Amino acid sequence: MALHLKSTGIDFADFGQSSAGSSISELLDDYEEGTWACNLARSGGAITVTYNERDSTYQVVGGYCSVAVTIVTSSVTDSQSGYNKANGHPFDPRTSYPGGGVVSENTVFTSSPCHACKIHAVGFTFNTMARQDGNIGEAYTNGNLKFSCTYPI
Repeated sequence: MALHLKSTGIDFADFGQSSAGSSISELLDDYEEGTWACNLARSGGAITVTYNERDSTYQVVGGYCSVAVTIVTSSVTDSQSGYNKANGHPFDPRTSYPGGGVVSENTVFTSSPCHACKIHAVGFTFNTMARQDGNIGEAYTNGNLKFSCTYPI
């Protein structure tokens, strides 16, 4: 079996079932990686953040985008109006709420342990063990936030 490199992508046709007569593609024709600006935000009010670190990377393979975000804040002024979110994503999701991600570190929400995030049309929201609806309204404070998510595009 051989891997075929074509001008249209990488052809995996020799590595599986024949796709003749079906709509299954065995051609990987989309790969990209890069960075984008992910910002802490509020759904209903202002927030001003000074970032010590803001590392937002993405990788697209086929029809899925994987993101990894690390945010370290040194100064936060927060209106505490609305729910906590992170604005932006590198590619629009196919639909809202297509899946969730994992929060691996959180010291920016003052009182709720945050364990998961969800992707929306405009960014990400965060979940706690007590509230599964993604509408955390906790005060932001200086600290660290790390999360990752893979979603269909």
